[in-house]
Parts: sequence; structure tokens; C-alpha cells
Amino acid sequence: MEFIERTREAQPEQPFFLYLPLSSPHSPHVTSDFALGQSEAGVRGDMVWLVDWCVGQITAKLDALGVAENTLIIVTSDNGPLPGSLEPGAPEGTARITNGHRAAGPLRGQKARVWEGGHRVPFLARWPGQIAAGAVSDDMLCLTDLLASFAALVGERLPPTAGEDSFNRLPVLKGETIEARPAMVHHSSTAFSLRSGKWKIVFGLGKNRITPAEGKGYLFDVETDPYETDNLWQDRPEIVAELTKRFAEIQSSGTSR
Repeated sequence: MEFIERTREAQPEQPFFLYLPLSSPHSPHVTSDFALGQSEAGVRGDMVWLVDWCVGQITAKLDALGVAENTLIIVTSDNGPLPGSLEPGAPEGTARITNGHRAAGPLRGQKARVWEGGHRVPFLARWPGQIAAGAVSDDMLCLTDLLASFAALVGERLPPTAGEDSFNRLPVLKGETIEARPAMVHHSSTAFSLRSGKWKIVFGLGKNRITPAEGKGYLFDVETDPYETDNLWQDRPEIVAELTKRFAEIQSSGTSR
């Protein structure tokens, strides 16, 4: 908040960029005393509540300075959550669900997993006059895309060697229709995955293999099956072949853009 005040005072006509990486809800599960008990979902839930509080403080400051209408705010997360809060005295890594709260909802998996619960995260953007209030988009977006999108916002072009997996999705935020984002690679400590359109393929690769008994990997239609319950690997070999080829191309070139 002090940074915003100083910047506006020193250069009132100069746009500013603020990246605020909050520790919530990462481990260790500790938070400020005034946040304890606010969520009724344990300490981890209280840490998430603190994120809301921080965002509220920032938006209030922008309002007070009269710049809220000309400021793009994005609130998101770098990965999916842990399943719940640590019970008192429980060792780290033994997180449980608290008061019935499921941090990733019905999505499969969690943080550090290649499933949707580990990679599909909230993404909220507010930009009065540019983003329609209450608008929702099904367009696929990766956090790496913010680099190319911000470059486009300020009229800069990324060099070929920068943002190798970043695509400009700024028009999507404005509600414009553009070409679908090219394939996106997911990775966890156990596997690689590729998302292309409605299809998501999970390869049984890595040190800790997750190869299913019914095949060599997983294939899901995440438009109709976002909870990844119906493995279509055996049923759609042509899609498996197509996505496997695309994944190999990205691996060999070292870039997806």
C-alpha cells in the first residue's frame, strides 16, 4: 500500500506494476492472529481468508487514490490447494478436510498432482470499462500467458527467446473472440500432461509412475468430464496418437510458442 501511495505521489501519470506473491495458503500453516478463526475451516482456511482481506485493503487504497477505474487487478493462484487444514498437533503433510470444506471442490487431485485439482485454479480479473462485470470465459489460460498479455497491453513485443510458452490472451479478458490457445503442458512430480482444446492426456512418465492398469496413460474430455473420472485412452487411440505427437514436438523444440 505504501508502494502504491509513493508511486502515485511521485509519478501520478505513470502506470505502475505490482506483483504481490502472498504466502497463503502455502505451508507452513500459520497466519496473523486477527485472522484466526475467521474462516471456520482451520488455519489453512484462515490463511485463505487473509488473502481476501489483503485484496480488500488494496482495492480500498486504489479507490481512495481515485485510480481504481483505470487499474487492472488479477487475483489467482500458482497451483491447486492442499485438501484441508492441519489438525492441531498433526505433522506437516497430513492435511485433512476441516468442517467438510473441500479446497478443490469435486476436482480430482490437489497441489503437486497433475490432475485438474492441482492445476485448475481461480482466476479473477477486474478492469472497469475494459472487462465486463460478471463476465465468465471458458478460454484456456496459463499463468505464463500473463507475460505476453502484459507486453501487448503496454505495446511491447516479446523477443523470440523470452516467454517461450507465453501467449497473448489480453483480448479474451476484454471479451473478444480469438483463436483458441495452443496446447498447454502440465507437469507434476509424478507425470507430464498435455491439454489441447477439450482433451487432456496424462502420460505415465517420471520417477513415480502413475500408469493405470487399463492402459499406458489417461485421456479425458475435460469439457464433459472435468472431474477426470472416465479414462478414454483405449477408446480414442487417434486422439492419443495426435496428442502424443504434439507433446514430443514441444519436448524436442523446447518451446510451445
